[in-house]
Amino acid sequence: MTDNTLNTAIGARIQQARKAAGITQIAFAEKIGVSTQYISDLERGIVGASVPTIIKICDRLDVPTDYILRGYDPTTNQPVDLLLELQTYSPQQQEMILSGLKQFQKAFQKQKSGNKYVFTNESLQHLT
Repeated sequence: MTDNTLNTAIGARIQQARKAAGITQIAFAEKIGVSTQYISDLERGIVGASVPTIIKICDRLDVPTDYILRGYDPTTNQPVDLLLELQTYSPQQQEMILSGLKQFQKAFQKQKSGNKYVFTNESLQHLT
């Protein structure tokens, strides 16, 4: 993962946590002692944050550092972003998504072709 990609992912998680806490960028910037422009740039992945700033952010938003830095819930070691996204769907829709994922698992045979994984004609037939 490149620094820019990492900054973007971290920034998106910070923004998500901030919004979930119901805090504006202005109020949040004041709480952690930075400018509103810095928060905006941070959330868009334009800039990164130092370790002390990440700790302040996590403390003020009451979220684990593992979530902000890695996107994982440290108690379950599950990717939080995916789980949060899934929670936006109804239980019936969640079951449909899970069913689709299971079909992909069956269909996707890890046959290496160089450094790439490929679908085989046989595995694609399971999707229809």
